[in-house]
Amino acid sequence: MHLEDPITQIGPLLQQTVHLADAGQDVHGLPGDLATGDGMAPTRRFDVISHDVAGIDLQQIADRGREDGRRSGETEQAAGLAVASANTRFDAVPDVRQADGHVDREYRIFVARDDFLERRLEAGMERSVRRLNHADPAAGTSIDTDADAINHCCTLRTPSRPDNHSARHCPDRGILPSMAGSSHVYQAPRGTRDFLPEDMAVRLHIEQAWRTAAVTHGFLEIEGPTFEHLELYTSKSGPGIVSELFSFKRSGGETEFALRPEFTPTLARMAAAQGRGLPVPTRWFSMPWHYRAERPQRGRLREFRQFNVDVIGDASPAADAETIAVALAALARLGLTADDVQVRISHRAVVNRMLNDLGVADDRITAAQDLLDKRDRIEPDAFAAKATELGLDPDAVTRLAAMGGEAVPASTDPATLSEVWSVPAETLTELVELREELEARGLLEFCRWDISIVRGLAYYTGAVWEIHETSGNERAIAGGGRYDNLVESFGGPSLPACGFGMGDVVLELVLRDRSLIEQGADLLPRPDAFVLSMTDENDSAVVPMLSRLRAAGLHARTTGKSTRNLGKLLKDANKCRARHAVILGEEFADGSVTVKDLDSAEQSTVAVDELVDRLGGG
Repeated sequence: MHLEDPITQIGPLLQQTVHLADAGQDVHGLPGDLATGDGMAPTRRFDVISHDVAGIDLQQIADRGREDGRRSGETEQAAGLAVASANTRFDAVPDVRQADGHVDREYRIFVARDDFLERRLEAGMERSVRRLNHADPAAGTSIDTDADAINHCCTLRTPSRPDNHSARHCPDRGILPSMAGSSHVYQAPRGTRDFLPEDMAVRLHIEQAWRTAAVTHGFLEIEGPTFEHLELYTSKSGPGIVSELFSFKRSGGETEFALRPEFTPTLARMAAAQGRGLPVPTRWFSMPWHYRAERPQRGRLREFRQFNVDVIGDASPAADAETIAVALAALARLGLTADDVQVRISHRAVVNRMLNDLGVADDRITAAQDLLDKRDRIEPDAFAAKATELGLDPDAVTRLAAMGGEAVPASTDPATLSEVWSVPAETLTELVELREELEARGLLEFCRWDISIVRGLAYYTGAVWEIHETSGNERAIAGGGRYDNLVESFGGPSLPACGFGMGDVVLELVLRDRSLIEQGADLLPRPDAFVLSMTDENDSAVVPMLSRLRAAGLHARTTGKSTRNLGKLLKDANKCRARHAVILGEEFADGSVTVKDLDSAEQSTVAVDELVDRLGGG
């Protein structure tokens, strides 16, 4: 494939399709003069300066990169070939010293050949992105690719200038350095996404599955404010949570606000405000935006959409089973089966009893739960050190690290696990009842008992669960549980509650990995009619015809081309996947048009008065 314009083609391709700025995985191998004392690199920005397209041998690149590093006196990690992941390669090019004394250092990012990328490229991305903003390498960035077929190459340059030349090297990611030095280009903040029409079609496809699953299960949709008083979050989680939020004060104001990082506190506040007037049970769902000030990485962004489903006022395990059923119904509508996803269920009472038996004091239970929740994300030595701080001896630390063991199919009666988990049988009563409810809904094949699931939020009080994809390659798709005290803690009546959240970021990754999402173009709405004029005399009839069809509830479009070449015009109609072409030819003078079915290629002459019925309009 030949890329005719590297500025308008390869830039958007890397930025929007491969999500270079949002992937968030660690990047190593930055040059020594960019490294900090801890081996990481400060923020730098890169300009796209050229590109090439070629088949490239990765091993040759690796060997050359290492040799370049040795010749320049830098470590193998600091120069030459940098490996951000198993599938991403950065090739360092020797320094170029400019006349003004600053040093330019170039990199090449090699992106694997991929059918999806090729289709996006061939479709043409007309938005001109003249620079890629590769900010904050310390936080990490990478490209997910297939290392077996590398063919796209993009060269980036970062200037190493004295501080007094760094005015255009703005720490605010919103303004990018200018390639030509004559203008600024703005880009979305790191960890956020732009949704072009095809991207929006994918998002709406996911949201439609969410909404349909919730509505068919009897839930009503709600929404709350995008920002809340900061105290709503600090009152339950402490001041330490502020560093994880986007918090702010209005200019000249004193009140502190925060963009919502989750919906449950908002839901509890809304329920508390209704007081005793809240119907019991209340079944609500929402699909709001959420914001978290954390390091963007694969499956975790700073801005994301989340499906929230909650039952308020029902303490029975039936309510827990119902929320699990909604989550699985949504995933089923997107094509995921029991072979793809698994619900891993635990219970706070069981976990707490096991922690007590290990020697964790009651006042440290929350800290121990948080540590267990992070077990798979921290190094074993760090885990052991934090476990020791809980007052555990070496043997208890080892048992804590192994706590939970293998997950057990939910078809297993939890009552039989009392001895395995070393807890009294009465502690498992709610799980026994939950199993019965899951069985009644035909969901046991999706579910497993897994005591390693604890959920990190302190407000959970009973059953907790997460949905994971079976390969184990991604973060949890969804997570939730019972929070019986939260509504009361916000000043409302004592009402039991349970619910879950399901984010769009991990879910989309799972769907794409299993080829369950079509290309965005295939999810865009299909026009019912594409109106074409073949004569000068009929041009003035196009707009009235469009208006007539649209008034009948039909999706109608026309071309912006002036050609009379029917083949080219039909190509335009097929490009937007129109169902029919309505051709205004010579027969239009007699009150008829030619209708071509673009799926079957059949065509016929239809009277204008019968056109709406022929196209299926109302």
